[in-house]
Amino acid sequence: MSLRLLLPEAGVNDLLSTWPDEPRVYERGKTALDEEITTGGLEEWLFSGCAPASEIAVVKAPRPSLNPKIFMNEFGRTDGAKLKNLYAQGHTIRFGNLQRVIPLMHHISDRIQVETGYSNYVHAFLTRKISSPVRRL
Repeated sequence: MSLRLLLPEAGVNDLLSTWPDEPRVYERGKTALDEEITTGGLEEWLFSGCAPASEIAVVKAPRPSLNPKIFMNEFGRTDGAKLKNLYAQGHTIRFGNLQRVIPLMHHISDRIQVETGYSNYVHAFLTRKISSPVRRL
C-alpha cells in the first residue's frame, strides 16, 4: 500500500477511515521511499538542467518567488548552474508535480489515488541548511 510509504499505520488508518478536517502530523520511520528518493538525487536532477522549468519555483523569504527566467537558459529550459547558484545562496527550491516526471512518484501517486479515491500531487522542497557564522571572542 502506497500510503504506508508516507505514513505510519495510525496515519494510514486515519486517512482510510475518516478524512481529517484539520492538519495532522505523523512521525514515521524510514521506508523504501527514503531509499529511492533522496535529497542528493533530487539535487543532482535539478542541477543537471533536466527538470522542467515550468515546475520549479525559487523563493527566499520574505520575498516572493523569483521570475523563472532567472534560472532558465536562452531556450527556456532550466539552467542547472543558475539554479544551483541560487540554492547555494540560500533560496528554497520547490519542484512541483514529481508524479509527472519521476516514474516511481507517478506509481505512488496513482496508488494513493486508488486507495483514497482522491487525486493528489507530489511536490519536493529543497532548502539548504545555512550554518551560522562562527563568532570568535
